[in-house]
Amino acid sequence: MYAERKLNLGGEWFDGVSGTHSQSRYLTREEILKRIEERRMKRLMEAALEEIEREEQDDRLSAFKDDVHGDDVAD
Repeated sequence: MYAERKLNLGGEWFDGVSGTHSQSRYLTREEILKRIEERRMKRLMEAALEEIEREEQDDRLSAFKDDVHGDDVAD
């Protein structure tokens, strides 16, 4: 029996307790809902940041065009 408990399973020693009994591989409904909400919030934040970056690029482009056209008028 002692030899069976010390089998080498892929580099890890089997103690007779570990495996599916010590840790469930399944998530609870609450954990799944929490992960879904976190991912949704992450997507919303990324979309908001992308929108801000687009607006800033548009502002810089408009300012650049104004500078370029303003120089033409002054010459």
